[in-house]
Amino acid sequence: MAFASLVSVFLRDLARRKMVWILLLVTLGGIALNYGTTHVIEAAVGQGESWDVATKRAASQLDQTAGMLRGWLGFVVILLAAQVAPESRRNGTTQFMLSLGVRRTTLALAQFTALGLFITGAAFIAHAAFAVAGLHTGAVTGREVEIAWVGLLVPLLAVAAAAFSLSLTASAIETYIVFLGVPALTRSIPSIAHGFPHGFPRALARGMDNLGLFFPDLDAVISWPHLSYGAASGAPHAEWHWYVAQLVAIVTFWTVLGVWLQRHHDFGSRTAVK
Repeated sequence: MAFASLVSVFLRDLARRKMVWILLLVTLGGIALNYGTTHVIEAAVGQGESWDVATKRAASQLDQTAGMLRGWLGFVVILLAAQVAPESRRNGTTQFMLSLGVRRTTLALAQFTALGLFITGAAFIAHAAFAVAGLHTGAVTGREVEIAWVGLLVPLLAVAAAAFSLSLTASAIETYIVFLGVPALTRSIPSIAHGFPHGFPRALARGMDNLGLFFPDLDAVISWPHLSYGAASGAPHAEWHWYVAQLVAIVTFWTVLGVWLQRHHDFGSRTAVK
């Protein structure tokens, strides 16, 4: 079976699960964003402020909206990525494809390609909405409109690859626990320098303190809708290159682990068990 046909099968599977509605919601959100930006400018001008002041106010609000959105991107992508493979196992698509002789690695790549196309479409729609509003207010430049969306899409696909790889053999709930529950727990654990009681095993404390290093922090590496961190309010950490290297290491770890587990996983039989 051609690879393109496999991808189309999983694209239809995503559409059947109503994920296309997310693209519609992103589109409606973009329309609302542009309407709100125009309203802010018109309200400021109506109050007697100059055009420059009005557009700067709208640009500042646009940056704040982008910053808030960056904080939720990783959460949303993990929610989506954890659904693709487990659902295809539940409805028998995976077993059916394997029965046709499709290799497990090819099957996983087709699933992720379908997911990647879906994420790319959503990211492009969101970027287009911010580009229109940003050019209107001067919040972004033409060069940022042309290139900055790549800095949004690549980290999103990287995090999606990590979560998707684990979900090749784990359930969606198990993937959520690993990629959402554990990071939330590590943020609530005190650091080794603050809070661990005296006499607590140092090796265990250090391990708990560094557990969060196994999970991505998208807000630290995404500068979108800008090309440089200094252009946005609430800019990510200045040492962004270390966070990029960490993201690469994290994605590599989870991808290799997920593929290895999949190659040794028993998907069972499609024969009904009475």
